[in-house]
Amino acid sequence: MSKRRQVQVPGPLAVHAAGFGRALAAEGYVSGSARHQLWRMAELSRWMEVHGLAVADLTPGVLERFLAARRQEHPTVPSPRGMSHVVAYLRKVGAAPGAPAVAVVPGTPVEALMMRYATYLVGSVGWSRRPPLTT
Repeated sequence: MSKRRQVQVPGPLAVHAAGFGRALAAEGYVSGSARHQLWRMAELSRWMEVHGLAVADLTPGVLERFLAARRQEHPTVPSPRGMSHVVAYLRKVGAAPGAPAVAVVPGTPVEALMMRYATYLVGSVGWSRRPPLTT
């Protein structure tokens, strides 16, 4: 991502923004999609800062409070599923409470491709189911 178009994440999630950006790049996100995910992180972090919340306070209930507050201001806000990449990353690095998702290791290059595509569908498009890994 170019410095000119980089999203600034203030507040309690600021220390995790660079790592999240690197994780998105490693997952194959193009700069526009990564910027959108970082923008979601920035919005959440600003809200948490206003409400005096730390990263460790980011429970599902707090996330729902954030989304409810955003819905009052903007009718089109991300769903909990839309925020899943941010929350999953924070859990993976041990910053937010909750167990990280169990990692599934692909056995073949086709399975790896299918897993990346499923991640895209779930996180970017809002698909609610993962495709089977075998045919």
